[in-house]
Amino acid sequence: HVSKFASSQIARSLFAHKDLHNDPVKALENAYLETQQKIERTSNFDAFHSGSTAISAYRHRNRLYIANVGDSRAVLGVCQNPHGRGSGDSLKAVELSSDQRPDREDERRRIVSEGGVVHQ
Repeated sequence: HVSKFASSQIARSLFAHKDLHNDPVKALENAYLETQQKIERTSNFDAFHSGSTAISAYRHRNRLYIANVGDSRAVLGVCQNPHGRGSGDSLKAVELSSDQRPDREDERRRIVSEGGVVHQ
């Protein structure tokens, strides 16, 4: 249930943000923060210790902005043949995000600095 709420709320918050076209990074950050705050205010469980992962992609003009929380992953398939499709076309996978996993040193430090514990 939290994931469905988060999905729709992130989109609503993003597209309602006054700086979406001037500062998409700020708008994405705000959409995630607003969503977390609404989950904490309206949920029947401890949202500080549980929740959902999410990843968002927003295209503005010729740039693609990616935001993620948790261990979600986004990959873009890029056609290797820029002149169109043919029988020999192949796709190249381009990673758009980095996994936020506790086995990454920077993520482990972030978790610990927030008072969390990493068991591995």
